[in-house]
Amino acid sequence: MTTSVLCTSCGARNRAAMGHCRRCRAPLSGNVLAGNATMRGTPTSEVIDERWATIGPAKGMGQGWFEGRDVATGQKVLVRELRETDFAGVSGEELVELARKRQEVGGGGVLKVLAVSEQENRVLQVYSTTDGQPLSQLLEHSGGLPLSVALHLFQDVVTGVDALHDHGLVHQTVEPRMVWLCNEGRSGMPQALLAGGGGAFGAAAETADYRQLAGLLAHMIIGKAVVDFDGAGEAIGAAIHNVTRQCGEKVASGLRGIFDMLVRTDGDVPARRRRVIEEAIHFLGIGDENSMVAVPRGPFLRGSEADDSDCRPEEIPSAMIDVGAFFIDRTPVTIRQYRRYLEALQKEPCAGWEAVNDGDQDRPVVFVTWQEASDFARWMGKRLPTEAEWEKAARGTDGRSFPWGNEPPDTQRAWFDGKDGPEPVGKRRDGQSTFGALDMAGNVFEWVFDWFDPHYYENSPLSNPTGPDEGEKKVLRGGSFAHPAFALRCATRGRYEPMERRTNHSFRCVWSIRREDK
Repeated sequence: MTTSVLCTSCGARNRAAMGHCRRCRAPLSGNVLAGNATMRGTPTSEVIDERWATIGPAKGMGQGWFEGRDVATGQKVLVRELRETDFAGVSGEELVELARKRQEVGGGGVLKVLAVSEQENRVLQVYSTTDGQPLSQLLEHSGGLPLSVALHLFQDVVTGVDALHDHGLVHQTVEPRMVWLCNEGRSGMPQALLAGGGGAFGAAAETADYRQLAGLLAHMIIGKAVVDFDGAGEAIGAAIHNVTRQCGEKVASGLRGIFDMLVRTDGDVPARRRRVIEEAIHFLGIGDENSMVAVPRGPFLRGSEADDSDCRPEEIPSAMIDVGAFFIDRTPVTIRQYRRYLEALQKEPCAGWEAVNDGDQDRPVVFVTWQEASDFARWMGKRLPTEAEWEKAARGTDGRSFPWGNEPPDTQRAWFDGKDGPEPVGKRRDGQSTFGALDMAGNVFEWVFDWFDPHYYENSPLSNPTGPDEGEKKVLRGGSFAHPAFALRCATRGRYEPMERRTNHSFRCVWSIRREDK
C-alpha cells in the first residue's frame, strides 16, 4: 500500500513525503487528513499504483468490487479484486494473463478496463465508468422494465458478451449486478455495459453465458431475482406470462423464440445465434403497438414566439429546455392494449366506454380520465410524459411547428378537422416525428403529467420541468380528429379537468431512469 494523505484545501490525494499539495500547492504539514479518509469522511482503503484510490465497496455489485477514483483527475472508477483462491485451477500467472486479455476488450457492450495491477496473491482491475448504477439497483426499485426498454438494454449486454467471446473470453456471471447502467451513454440514451468477465474460453462456458443471458432477460422483465441463472426455466415462464398479459400472444411468441435461442445447447454456430437474436429483438422493438422510440437527452425549443399568429398566451415565452433521456410509446395506447389491462385486473369500464371503444381495436382508446391513463401507465411499468417530454418527442430539436416540419397539416400527415372519430394508430406515416413517434398531431388529444398553469412558462425550470405542484386542470397535447389545423401545432396546450372524459381524449406512455412522481 502506498502511504498517502489528503489535502484539506482541495481534497487531492498526495504521497505522504510531499511537502506541498500537487494540485493547489498548499503546504501539507498540518493540512492533511489521515490516509484512510476522504474529505467527506468515507473510508479509503488504499491507493493503487499511486493513481487509483479505492473509496469503499461498490453498492450492489457484490464481493470484490470497490468504488474508486483517479487521484489526479477525480474521475470515478470501479476496482475489481481478483484472487487466486476465487478461481479454481487458475495459477497466478494465468490470472494476470486473463486480466490483461480482458483489458484488450473494447467497443460497445463492455466497461473498459483502464489498468491492471499485479499484487501479492491478487490482481486488481480498474474499470472506467460513468454516471449510473448497477442494473440490480434499478430493478430493485422499479421492478420489471417495459419490454421495449428491456430489449434495448439487453441488446447492449448481448453485444458485450459477444465482444468477450470474440476475444477468447467468457463472462461466467451474467447477472444484473454485473451490468453497469449508464444513465445517458451511447447517443444520449441509457446504455448497459458489462463489468467483469475474463474466464477461460470454451464451448461449454460459452453456452453457459447464453443461458445466463436468458436468466438476465427474464429478470429484467419480471423484476425478480433469478436464483439459478443456468436454468431460469421458472423465471422465463413468468416473463412470457407477463408479456402475454401486457402485450399479447404475438409478442410473447417472439419473446419465446429469443429465449429458445438463448438456452439451446446443440452447439449452434455463434454467429447465426447472434443474428437470429438480433433479428427477433429488432422485430419486437418496432413491429407492434407496444414499441417505444428513444428520445436522447438534450435541449429543444419549447413554446412559441409572440409574433406567431397561431400562438396563444400560455405558449409564451419560448425557451431552450433540457430534457433527460426517455423512451416514449410510438403510438397512443390502443383499445386492444387497454382491454388487456381491464381483463388482467378484472376491472369494469365506466358506463358509455364500450359504446365509443367498439369496432377496430387498433384505434386509440378514448373516454379515459387522466387518473385512468396514469393507472394504466403504472401497470405497464411506465408513466405519463411530462409536457416537455411530449413536446420534444413531437417537435424534435429544430423548433419545427409540426412533427413533420413547418408545412401545414394535410390528410397524408394527420387525421383532423372535424372527422367523425379516431382512426387506427400509425396510419399516417408521413406525419411521424424526427424520433419516429406517430400520431402526435391529430387523431386523439393526449393526457400528459402536468397540471396546467397559463403562466408556467414565465418562471419554469429550464431542465426537466414537471409543471406546477397543483392545479385544477391537466394538460392535453397534440390536437385530435375534431380539431382544426392550428391545434395540431407541437406547442399547443390544451387543458381539461382530470376526471373529465371525452371521445377524443387518449394518451401514450413514457419510461425513463428518473421518475416524475410528484
